[in-house]
Amino acid sequence: MFYNNGLVPYLSSIRQVWRHIKSHRRKQFLMLMVLTIIASITEVISIGVILPFLSLLTNPELVYQSEYAQPIIKILGLNRPQQLFLPVTIIFILAILVSGCMRVTLLWFQTRISHSVGADFSIDIYRRTLYQPYSVHASRNSSEIISAISQKTTNAVMSMIFPILSIISSIFLMCAILFTLFSIHFFAVFSSVVGFTIIYLIIMIITKKIILSNGKIVSFEQNQVFKVMQEGLGGIRDLLIDNLQEVYSKAYRKSDLPLRR
Repeated sequence: MFYNNGLVPYLSSIRQVWRHIKSHRRKQFLMLMVLTIIASITEVISIGVILPFLSLLTNPELVYQSEYAQPIIKILGLNRPQQLFLPVTIIFILAILVSGCMRVTLLWFQTRISHSVGADFSIDIYRRTLYQPYSVHASRNSSEIISAISQKTTNAVMSMIFPILSIISSIFLMCAILFTLFSIHFFAVFSSVVGFTIIYLIIMIITKKIILSNGKIVSFEQNQVFKVMQEGLGGIRDLLIDNLQEVYSKAYRKSDLPLRR
């Protein structure tokens, strides 16, 4: 499902995954969106504080005469431009700390939701498997089920759910930051955005086939690793009698090494 070419199959996969996400997890996704908006606002504030801080370092007289600084000057009763250093520095540090804390909180919430969804999928797969009739279990290799429950749900989280949440939050943050930067210097920001977009598109084109190929290797070799482990440890008595340790070790190495690479 995850390795088809093109954007349309990928979006179709996302819709299929979304249908299996529980209702309370969907509410958590909405909470994540609210947290993303708050993080975007704090990011913009932290960027906005940089300019007056730098201006104060280079030209304190200009900042002291600015209409935006007058409320702070009146509240604190400041008489000289040099007296602005301490309050502006404190505001700058607080803005950076709040912005950093919000980014860390957002990342923590994204990670927690992603792996919670993965746990839901893993539990549901195991439960559905246990309820299937014996004839189904007898005709199927249990290593594939074990691989799906323990590894492939994790891959689904790390290759689809978490990246999507990261992309959504990054879009919010990017729009907020770009809006702020465009208001400062449109041409410089626009040329930077175009340049980085071209670089990313080139990287995507170069790496697309490699990523798809690696995905197929991961899917296949995970099943093989669990199969070799299950056969080796499940038939350990015959393995020891026939001295097949090296045979199974080589078979395990043959699957595990390309999987980890």
